[in-house]
This record gives sequence, C-alpha cells and structure tokens, in this order.
Amino acid sequence: MKVKFFVAKDVLGGVWRQGQNARKWEDEVNAWLGQNPQARISFVKQTAAGGSFLASQALISVWYEDGSA
Repeated sequence: MKVKFFVAKDVLGGVWRQGQNARKWEDEVNAWLGQNPQARISFVKQTAAGGSFLASQALISVWYEDGSA
C-alpha cells in the first residue's frame, strides 16, 4: 500500500471560498491520477487543520496499490 498526499494552504481565505483554489487542487489530484493509471485506489481521506496562529490547511491522502505487484 502506498499513499500520495495533496495539501492546500490557506483554505479559509477568500479565494478558496470562491472556488479557484479548490479547482486548482482538483486539477492537481486529477493530473496525478491521469499520470498513474495503474494506481488502484483503496480509499481517500480528507482532513483540515490550522487556526489562530497558523494558516488553515487541508490535506487529501490517496491510499493505493501501484499495480506493479
């Protein structure tokens, strides 16, 4: 099992709310999937962190088998 992480920072900023960063993040995940057609996705998890003193962040982890075994 392998894992690929995608991180988005400052997810609470105004640009994120307008969807621009979300689309950029979506494009990044889809580009990775397109470059790794052999990946067999087991599951995907999403989490968010940050707060008063740190910029907000969101993380997607894609857990997969690489298909080479």
